[in-house]
Amino acid sequence: MKVLFWGADEHCGTTCNMSAIASYAALANHTRSFLMQHKAIKNDLDLLFQPITKQNTLRDISAYYVLEGMDYLIYQERANRLNWESLRECLYSAVDGQIFYLPAGARQKPGLYPGKTGEVQKKVIRKMEELADVVFVDLGHNMDAFSRELLYEADVVVVNFPQDAGALNQFFECQPKFGGQIFYLWGNYDENQVYNIDNLIRIYRLQTDKILTISRNPAFEHACHMGRIEQYLKRNLNGKKSLRSSCFVEELRRAVTQILEVGHGSI
Repeated sequence: MKVLFWGADEHCGTTCNMSAIASYAALANHTRSFLMQHKAIKNDLDLLFQPITKQNTLRDISAYYVLEGMDYLIYQERANRLNWESLRECLYSAVDGQIFYLPAGARQKPGLYPGKTGEVQKKVIRKMEELADVVFVDLGHNMDAFSRELLYEADVVVVNFPQDAGALNQFFECQPKFGGQIFYLWGNYDENQVYNIDNLIRIYRLQTDKILTISRNPAFEHACHMGRIEQYLKRNLNGKKSLRSSCFVEELRRAVTQILEVGHGSI
């Protein structure tokens, strides 16, 4: 099952939204997931799953001594050595071994890569679909040939939005072609904004069961910044929660339930 997160705007928080939903699925449903990003995205999954105290050390080692993640796999493809062994060397585990993620790599230098980088990423995805319950792919706001092909082939596409009229109007006036089931997700959601759920349904004629929200939560934002998303979710799933955190966890539960139900039904 392949679930793609795509942003209608560059600042929709696709990486945080995807990681939160995948982590909840791992903790609550014991879903074995593989996470990766489009190579062009500058954010990295390491920033969410590695404590900030380790991040600079890892980055320094990666930049000066070894290739990591997708950078390494692209290098292996150039040498005709892309196989399961090289893929396994690149994966990091999180959330009690239920999540495996592939760092995008620190070297944002297109000149180092072959012309068909997308082909390497597709090979990786196909391999991981054989081994994981769900493959989550963060495409950011990209709409290149690789992204368009994946969006058309996906079992589920989660379109991420800001609560902003410009991005909303642009998307719904000229909606891209997606395959599979589509959900519309508002991360950092604020009920007091003009474009709240009631108005979104009224203006854009959206179906209620296709709308997902992850409400604004400063504690969660801080956990993402500190690379402690796993610890935050464990604490709020198993311990005493504030009202804000209880609502946040319930939104994640609803999102995971709907995505997994329709995704498995479309396979």
